[in-house]
Amino acid sequence: MSELTIRRYSLEDQRTWDAFVKKACNGHFLFMRGYMDYHADRFPDCSFIVMHHEKWIAVIAGTISTEGVWSSHAGLTFGGFIFDNTVGTLDILSSFSLLEAELRLLGAKMLRYKPLPWIYTHCPAEASLYALFRCGAQLVSRQISSAFVPGTQKMEERRRRRSKLAEKMGVQITESIDFKSFWNLLNTCLNERHDVAPVHSSSELELLAGRFPNNIRLFIAKIENRLVAGTLLYITDRVVHTQYLATSAEGREIGALDALISHLLTSSLTQQRYFDFGVSCEDNGRILNEGLLTQKEGFGGRAVVHDVYEYLL
Repeated sequence: MSELTIRRYSLEDQRTWDAFVKKACNGHFLFMRGYMDYHADRFPDCSFIVMHHEKWIAVIAGTISTEGVWSSHAGLTFGGFIFDNTVGTLDILSSFSLLEAELRLLGAKMLRYKPLPWIYTHCPAEASLYALFRCGAQLVSRQISSAFVPGTQKMEERRRRRSKLAEKMGVQITESIDFKSFWNLLNTCLNERHDVAPVHSSSELELLAGRFPNNIRLFIAKIENRLVAGTLLYITDRVVHTQYLATSAEGREIGALDALISHLLTSSLTQQRYFDFGVSCEDNGRILNEGLLTQKEGFGGRAVVHDVYEYLL
């Protein structure tokens, strides 16, 4: 494909952008403007649209820092070029060249690229990795996520025993919209065990779930009306991803989280191709939380990497 052009995204493009992402072969609801723009005050938008004549063929969500680092996208887990099924490798190479030229005009000094993991794509979509190699990009982060195809991996016996214990103790699993109670549990869990806070606030979770009710769903485990475990799921037509997992001390004692995950793995959600537990790393992958990884692999999860590349412009 020849005669490609690129231009900056503007607010007038919102509806066309969202329609394009929905139909793209590697689209994701994270790249919808209603998701990205909720924190535009923290991550000023610097996104681009690639066109062949007047037809959109690719978009890339981005942000730029005051230090001159352009990222795809600093406020998202992953990013990169999102394109339709007409785009080939040469088009991606050209798109990188066009993007670099625009970024230089903006005074950007470095490009940071976070490719979409392969489990989220509907078709082969790794031409960007080749383009990054051609640009001399360096791999600066590699984190391990744990994913599997439901029905192909069996839970370890220990996980099954703990799930049965929770059932015997009367743990009840339900879907919920009580994001505030879940956030309080999550905040306590993360603070006590990892000395960190959730990325999203309680109000942000409610806002995003309201905008994407089919994609963001909360499931909880209770015993005698006490919240003892929960998970916030990010759902696409290919992947169910546990964006957040949390359990109380009581929940850990009786295996409430095991019961919750076991329930989800036998529910209608397993119609999706992959079930993904998320990353088990810190410090850009240099520190592996072996206990957390072992727990996820106990349910059947196996490694999928989340990479970040950088190169100077």
